[in-house]
Amino acid sequence: MLNPDHMPEADSCPQPGHEPSPVPPPYPAPHSFPPETLLHLQKGFSRILWGMPLGVLLFAGVIQVRWPPFMRLPPYVMAVVLIGWGLAALFAASLPRRAWRNALRLCAGLVFLLFYFAPFLQWLTAQPYSTYLTLNVLGLLTTAAIVLYAVNMLVSEAAAAFGLRTMQIEARLCAFSSLAVVLLPLWGWIGYAGYHAWRYNWPLTGVLEGLYQLPLFHWATLLPLIPLAFTLTMCGKMSLVAEKQLNNGKQSTS
Repeated sequence: MLNPDHMPEADSCPQPGHEPSPVPPPYPAPHSFPPETLLHLQKGFSRILWGMPLGVLLFAGVIQVRWPPFMRLPPYVMAVVLIGWGLAALFAASLPRRAWRNALRLCAGLVFLLFYFAPFLQWLTAQPYSTYLTLNVLGLLTTAAIVLYAVNMLVSEAAAAFGLRTMQIEARLCAFSSLAVVLLPLWGWIGYAGYHAWRYNWPLTGVLEGLYQLPLFHWATLLPLIPLAFTLTMCGKMSLVAEKQLNNGKQSTS
């Protein structure tokens, strides 16, 4: 006879057809990433790392470029091409995460907008008091500010792939701080100028230029350099992480 004290509990008995299926992790282990993925990550973030400061220098006119006569685009598009080349490498990495793909699509859309707004910047030099052209150039600046957010979100998702919780948090903080430090003051400046242009029937470009001459607004234009430096740091750190994992994989196979 069976002893009821030694009867197996119902919960511990495996039921046919009800075996618990293991929950797959959101990412594979860092060492399981193929070398191609690590190489794409390293190249992608390195190109973005070089493309962003190059774009700032070209946009500000620190680096002068002479285009051929048939080119009607501002020189900063060369940096946008470099950033787009980096995004192409990150698309090829194919990390298995929906948030990663969404961040990539956001970056790709922003790069397209940087191309779209480029002619308006060129046309504004010929018609400096056109409100329509001025609004499009302000759209260009807004797009550039959101690029900082999107790139940091890419770094955050890549850090999650490698299990780097601290770097993931740092990248997210950099992403939201870029919106607070760059986007909010920019739109405050635009709103203030737009109100005075509407109230006194002045050209929007003239009001913006007048505000820029004030010492407070003049120094406020340097604020975007802070989140830009943080973003470049995060891109560099992620590129080094991918390169280190790639080198470790080569050493283990040799």
